[in-house]
Amino acid sequence: MIKHIGCTGLMTLVVLALASGSTFLASAASTRLPEFSIQTGGTATSGEVIFSFAETKLACRNSATTLAAGAKLGTFAIAFRECKGGGRACTGLGQSEGTIEANGTWHLVSLLSDRTHYGLWFLLAASDDTEAIHDECLGLRLLWGNFLALIVTISSKTYKLNIETEGERATLKQTMTEFGNNSGETVKISGLKEKLGTGAEAVMNLTLDEDLLAMEKATSIKES
Repeated sequence: MIKHIGCTGLMTLVVLALASGSTFLASAASTRLPEFSIQTGGTATSGEVIFSFAETKLACRNSATTLAAGAKLGTFAIAFRECKGGGRACTGLGQSEGTIEANGTWHLVSLLSDRTHYGLWFLLAASDDTEAIHDECLGLRLLWGNFLALIVTISSKTYKLNIETEGERATLKQTMTEFGNNSGETVKISGLKEKLGTGAEAVMNLTLDEDLLAMEKATSIKES
């Protein structure tokens, strides 16, 4: 289904890894994917959200995400709120002014050989086809790709999701770009992409401030 989004609406669609969306680098050991010990839903709220494009930015005051219960993956719904770009409100199709909503799935992954650190892998559409996000705020823009959020445990019911960038302007990039799969390989994600009109494909970056995930039940992350 085509999603029309009033301004650069990112939504975090999470799906299982597709070969077209990642590069695999072989390593030695065989491992297993992590899972939550108790399957439970949760809600996440963040501070400011910044979508960075080559020539401009979109800022949302905050975001709210609902995660459905799952051990290794599950569905989610997210709303970016009070979004503005180019001095005007950015709105998703059929949504209230300044709000961009989306649905998708999340996937729990382990970070490289360090089996004590974990992340959630969020993906948009795999390419700029009909499944890509359509941004009609700052001109017609297509959004697709994927990104990682580092999970920081605060308590058995509270986690912080770090979605960060580093560098400035031409050197700006996502801080996290790799994780480890259950074959002991390093997966380098393809990242977030955007295209304005009929222009060339370009890199897009995302930053969320203080994204806190509150689980409905106490749980922990373990190796399956």
